[in-house]
Amino acid sequence: MCNTFSNFVCNAGKHQLGLSDCHDPSTKTQPYVKITTAKMLAQLLSDATFIDISNCFGILQNIFDSNNHIDVRSEVVMAVLRLFRRAADFTSVFTAMASMANAASGPSEREAISEADWLAAEKGERPLPEVATVSDRPLFRCFLETAFDYLPEKHRREYLHKVLLPLFEESTRQHTRWIRCWALAYLHYPHVEAINRELSAKNKGWRGSTEGKHWLTLQSHLRSCRPFAAIGGNIAAGVQSQAEGDMTVSDLVEEYICRARIVSRHPLRFDKDLNRFVVSIEAILESLTILKGEVRSPAALPSRLQMDILRLPSPDRNPRTKDPAMELGRRLMNLVKKLADNPLLLVEFDAVKEQVSDVEERDSASFALLFGAEVEEDIARCALERIKSENLRQNEQLMAMIRRWKASSSEWVRQVEWGFDGTF
Repeated sequence: MCNTFSNFVCNAGKHQLGLSDCHDPSTKTQPYVKITTAKMLAQLLSDATFIDISNCFGILQNIFDSNNHIDVRSEVVMAVLRLFRRAADFTSVFTAMASMANAASGPSEREAISEADWLAAEKGERPLPEVATVSDRPLFRCFLETAFDYLPEKHRREYLHKVLLPLFEESTRQHTRWIRCWALAYLHYPHVEAINRELSAKNKGWRGSTEGKHWLTLQSHLRSCRPFAAIGGNIAAGVQSQAEGDMTVSDLVEEYICRARIVSRHPLRFDKDLNRFVVSIEAILESLTILKGEVRSPAALPSRLQMDILRLPSPDRNPRTKDPAMELGRRLMNLVKKLADNPLLLVEFDAVKEQVSDVEERDSASFALLFGAEVEEDIARCALERIKSENLRQNEQLMAMIRRWKASSSEWVRQVEWGFDGTF
């Protein structure tokens, strides 16, 4: 019964292939099948577990071939995708999908273009095939995007080689043929805006035609084209392709270099203010500047002192001691003593003093006393500077230390004391 009904739908669809959309369904001379009926049959076959899957593929293929309505064909492709969960032999599935994919490769999915039609269009004997916009390609979207959700991961590579890549190649071939034939009429207008002016001179409403919309889509892409955007990210991510031959990062780098040569020979960009393409070498010069900058220079390894400072404990969070600040002070003191005779300490002494800035004010007095007692006045001074003057005057131990500094035989130590004395 299902075969009888499907034959009826397919035979009616073949008769309707040559009819226009204004055909009257009430005409009794030939059987007429509504679009919704054909779509429902495709949906039924995708869920009909009581029908052998090979018969389902055969009927779906017949529906696809006998009906050129885009909604019916899209539903048939979706039915084939839903049959993946039942398929045991995926060869038949990919064969069916590869056959259907041909309908998505032409300028329009609503009209099949024969070779004779192409030749006639190239000779100017008939108009070019109507070209659909990107948004009016439901079949192409099914094969490119929707199929990913239905394909088991282990069969995606086979799908890529048997269905998707042949679809891309044929679509590219036909689109190149169409755009070449269309653009040859404007061969003597080498600039994009000149083509637009000539189109407007011949037909002011050209922007509303399918050809005009397709040209404007391509023009928009050229204006916003970023030749390195996607490929640069894939190089950084170390992407691995599932395509045959396994595209490697070195292949992407080679492609990147090729594109860089093209851009350097033709440094064009679209200026939105001028509404035209202009020659620009700013990006090239900017890249050269970056290459010569410090960012591209070899990284300087940290010194031994810097490495030791990085390993010092935190002055406020140290679970191993009840007094984190003083633990930092003791460790810093040991480090200074170890490097006391090292000239490197004089060069990088600021890095040592910076550690004092991490100490809280409440711990600065103890910090200053620790280093002042060991005659490390420079570090002690950094700690004293973090203490408010009134608190400093009230601390007898700190004032006694400052007085000792004032009596020192070292002129530099006496200057440190007088510096504080002048603030009182």
